[in-house]
Formats: sequence, structure tokens, C-alpha cells
Amino acid sequence: LHEPHEEHVIAQRDHLRERALHPRRARGEQRRRDVHRGEAIKDQPNTQRLETYGARDVWLIQLHAGDVVSVVVQVNEPESGFDVMTELVTPDGESLAFDDNSGEGNDAVLSEIQIPADGVYVINVAARNNASTGDYILWWQNLNDYPTPAPAMPTATQFPTLTPPRDTIEGAVDFAGIFSYQIHADALQDVNIAVIGQAGFDPVLRVIDPVGNIVIVVDDVTGSQDPRTGFTAGPSGLYTIEVSGFEGAAGGFTLNYIVQ
Repeated sequence: LHEPHEEHVIAQRDHLRERALHPRRARGEQRRRDVHRGEAIKDQPNTQRLETYGARDVWLIQLHAGDVVSVVVQVNEPESGFDVMTELVTPDGESLAFDDNSGEGNDAVLSEIQIPADGVYVINVAARNNASTGDYILWWQNLNDYPTPAPAMPTATQFPTLTPPRDTIEGAVDFAGIFSYQIHADALQDVNIAVIGQAGFDPVLRVIDPVGNIVIVVDDVTGSQDPRTGFTAGPSGLYTIEVSGFEGAAGGFTLNYIVQ
């Protein structure tokens, strides 16, 4: 059984979700203000502005049963106070996934959502409490389009994908494990990656391009056992960063990357 405070928090969260993403259903006196944005292009930045209070941007994507989808809605100017929410809706109108602030700052993230049936799905974008407006970038990807080549060693937990153009991630691998992370880069963008081992951990870095080719494998660099590399992206798409331990060692590390 939930504690009374927990039940209140859950009810408040559900109420906020209902108000922001379904204003007409939550408040019968207010007409829903849907703004139809058309098709959201996969693996590309869909830049738009939530223009009025109480509006909900509606995007369409075509999916198939068995697809695995991730969605990120990034706030362009975090200091503006724009607090974005997103929802993935099935062709039958059922809410499949919802998020408010799982991403960095006020960004909304839906990670690895399993698609149950063929059809045209809807991505809704709205502001928390319908209380702000602002510019945002919608990204979405179908993870089935980017199969990762089978690693030489057993694979550890796969982490959420579709990330901003720069980040610092704390990670770890078990014995003989591999940490896998994906970043988006357009053709001819410069990508720089550094992996810093913790407590004596000796990491090995491998990068794979969107079509499955190995871009580079780095163990040690001069004067350090921490691998780092820089390269110019070939095809646009998701690049897979893999981190493992030298000779299968286990340990923790910090991954830094920037795409520019």
C-alpha cells in the first residue's frame, strides 16, 4: 500500500500530466489547442516553438510492431524557464509513454519504447501546467535501424540513447562487460571522446559508425592509460561508443564527449 504522502504525489503527478497533455479532458470548459506540425523526421532535429499558453504540438511518425523508439525533446534556452513534457500515443489514441523532466534540465526523454502495432503514432509536446512557451528541438530514433555488431565479450546493460551534443557520463562495467552509449553526429562534424578510468581502472574505447563499421579502437595514449580520440564523422546518424576493461577488467569510469 502507498503511504498517504506518496499517494498524494502520484495523484498530483497524474493531474499535471492530464492538464498539460489533455487540457480539454481535464477541464471541460477549455477547448484543446492542438497545433499540427506534420511528420517528425527521424534522426534529425525537428526545431519548433510552442507558441501559446495551453497549446499542444502534435507530431506524426510511422512505426511498425517490434520497433524500439527513443524520443528527446530539448529546450533551446534552459534559462527561459520553459518546462517541456512529451507523450507517445498509439494509433488508437492510447498513451504509450509519458515524460516530464527525465532529461537534462527541463528536457523530456522517452527511452527504448517497445512499439506494439503498425500505424501512425503521435508525439505530443506541451508545457508543464500549460504555464510556459518556448523553442524546442524534437529528436526521435528507431533503435532497430542501428544494430550494433555482436561484441567479442558479453554485453552489459545498454544505457539510454539519443543524447545532447555534449555530455559527461559516469559509467561502469562488470568483469568482461561492455558499456554501450550512442550519440548523434552529422556528416563532417568533429567528434571528441575521452574516457577517464577510476581507481586504477584501465579502459578500452571503441567507436562504431551508423552502418556498423569500426571507426577506431583506442587503449592507452602517450603517458596515460586513459583512451581519448578525435575524428570527423562520416555518415550522419548514431555513433556507438563502447567502453570495456583491458583484458576484461571491471571498474568505473567517466565518459566525456563533444560533437561540434
